[in-house]
Amino acid sequence: MMVSLQFCRTLPGHCRIRLHCFIAVVFSLLPLLVDGQVASPPRALCNEEDTQLLLEFKQGITEDPLGLLSTWYDPNTNASSDCCINWMGVSCDNSSRVQSLQLPELQLAGSISASLGSLPSLASLDLSFNLLSGPLPPQLGNSSLLHTLHLQQNLFSGPIPLELGQLYSLLSLNLAHNNFSAPIPSSLRNCTALLSVDLSYNNLTGPIPSELGNLTSLEILLLTDNKLSGAIPPSILLLQSLYFLNISTNLLSGSIELSSTSCKALVTLDISNNMLDGSLSDSIAACSQLQMLALGQNKLKGTIPRALMNSSLIYLDLSNNTLTGTFPSELCDIPTLLFIYIPWNSLSGELSAFINCTSLNTLFTTFNLFTGPIPLEFATFRDLQFLSISSNSHSGTIPTSLANCTGLQGLLLSENNLTGSTPSEFGSLVFLQGLAISCNQLSGTIPPSLVNCSNLTFLYLDENNLEGHIPSEIGKLNLLTSLKLFLNHLTGPIPKSIYNCTSLLTLEVAQNQLNGTLSSQIQDLGNLQVLSAFQNQLTGSIPAEIGDCKDLWSVWLHNNFFTGEIPSTLGSLTMLEELDLGENALSGPFPSAIARLTKLTWLALTDNRLNGSFPSEVVNLSKVAYLSLGYNLFTGEIPEAIGNLTELVLLRLSHSFLEGPIPTSIGQLKRLVRLYLGGNQLSGRIPSTIANCSSLIRLDLGDNRLSGDLPSAIGKLPNLAELLNVSFNQFSGIIPSWSFPTASNHGHLS
Repeated sequence: MMVSLQFCRTLPGHCRIRLHCFIAVVFSLLPLLVDGQVASPPRALCNEEDTQLLLEFKQGITEDPLGLLSTWYDPNTNASSDCCINWMGVSCDNSSRVQSLQLPELQLAGSISASLGSLPSLASLDLSFNLLSGPLPPQLGNSSLLHTLHLQQNLFSGPIPLELGQLYSLLSLNLAHNNFSAPIPSSLRNCTALLSVDLSYNNLTGPIPSELGNLTSLEILLLTDNKLSGAIPPSILLLQSLYFLNISTNLLSGSIELSSTSCKALVTLDISNNMLDGSLSDSIAACSQLQMLALGQNKLKGTIPRALMNSSLIYLDLSNNTLTGTFPSELCDIPTLLFIYIPWNSLSGELSAFINCTSLNTLFTTFNLFTGPIPLEFATFRDLQFLSISSNSHSGTIPTSLANCTGLQGLLLSENNLTGSTPSEFGSLVFLQGLAISCNQLSGTIPPSLVNCSNLTFLYLDENNLEGHIPSEIGKLNLLTSLKLFLNHLTGPIPKSIYNCTSLLTLEVAQNQLNGTLSSQIQDLGNLQVLSAFQNQLTGSIPAEIGDCKDLWSVWLHNNFFTGEIPSTLGSLTMLEELDLGENALSGPFPSAIARLTKLTWLALTDNRLNGSFPSEVVNLSKVAYLSLGYNLFTGEIPEAIGNLTELVLLRLSHSFLEGPIPTSIGQLKRLVRLYLGGNQLSGRIPSTIANCSSLIRLDLGDNRLSGDLPSAIGKLPNLAELLNVSFNQFSGIIPSWSFPTASNHGHLS
């Protein structure tokens, strides 16, 4: 077995999952080995005491949907029943004592009986991948010969028993993917034969016991995804046989304390997603066997140590920290380095630091402070599959020679200062799945050759200076799920072929100069979730077929020239959360079907020609936070039930023909920040309940027929700092002594 484990050490660090599985397989074979020899076939007649102990275990199993424990007959009722011969999952030694119980992946539910701890010869127990629950019986610590304990992927809870520290022969302990809580018992220090410990994906708390440093034979330690806190014990990093350490996704803090004798054998070190601070010291040079180093999502500061060049790195993840300085170009001398993942830091310098990393598969430098051009030398990175340099300050043009990286699958260049055009040569990147060049200063047209990138799933060219038409053959990209072309200068119609992109989830072509109509073929985009085409020059009616796009949750079509009535089929879009059709030329009544869209948080129909009575149905939209129906031809009164819309942040009903009083229920809108009721024919007094709208910063009641005294309650609105307009009404009496926060736009009291 040690030969096999030595072989595992040679595996690349990024193969940690396969490595873990390999170890599990090795240990699952251990029950077949006794003193290095294959065990002889068991003799008949299982020990009577062991039989009864196993039957006690069976009694604790409440569900056995596969019926696999039906082979476990009580010898008192079935003379042919022998646990050593015909009981599922049971193996015995030459003395007819139970040596191994292997019942993985059988969908068993229930609990573990304490009786298993009384099996004197039990060497291997595997109940993994079941639905067993409850605490672990402390009696398991009596199994002095146990070398394999695998209980992963169950529903066990409570603390890990201290008594497991009595398992002096234990080689492999796997309790991963359960609900264990409380600290890791320091008694495990007594299990000095341990080679592998996996306690990951539980709810363990407290510090990592420094006593685990006594496990001098330990090769694998997995504690990921718990709630462990405190510092990393230096004793763990001093274990000379440890080659796989994953303590990621915890609450660990402090610095990483390394010495010249630390992590001599470590191949994989993953401490990502914790709260580590401090800097990385040059002592990391002692980790000369290191192939995978993952320290992302911490609070590490300082520079990336050049001493890492002495390692055997394949995978480097330092993302989401506060690292500064430049990237050490010496790291590119590591011939095995394939993955560099350093986004979300404050690293600076130019990408020329990476030009000798010619074996790279992946380079992510997103969200840093890198400057300068994209090096032409990147064209020689023949194995490059993912290049992401977004959200930096790169300048210059995009090298057309990047098309020589024929294996590229992801190319992300957004949020820089790149100029020039989108290289038409990119059309030869047949494996490209994602292209993002948003938020730059690109000009020219969208290259028609991009439609040859048949594997594209997302194409982001938004927020540039692109002009011309959307390529008419864009429908060839039938795997496309997201297309973002907004904020450019594109002209012409939305091409009909785009409706062949039936995988589209997001279509954003807003803020261009597109014309023509929105085709009824939109019904072919049955998976569409986001449709954004506002601020264009689209005409015609909104097609009723839009109601067939049942997954839509966001529709933004405002600032166009749409005419006709709002299609009632919108009422069938039950997932819709955002609907903005404002600033068009829509007419007719408010479709009552919209009131069925109970998930709406944003409804804007402002500045159209909608008519009829005020749509009282809107009071059923209990989640709406933004309601804008102003600048239409609505008549009638504002319903008292408007106060039921307690999530409202903005209410705009201005410049219509509404009459009657302001509802007193307006005071129930505690979250309201902006209230616009001006330009109507509202009458009566301002309700004193408006003082309850304590979040208001803008209040417009001007140009109505309101009368009576100006309520002093308005002066109690603590945040009314931007606008108060009560002009052009019929108020009388004395102007109250209102006291408002500093404001730039008060005084409309005419």
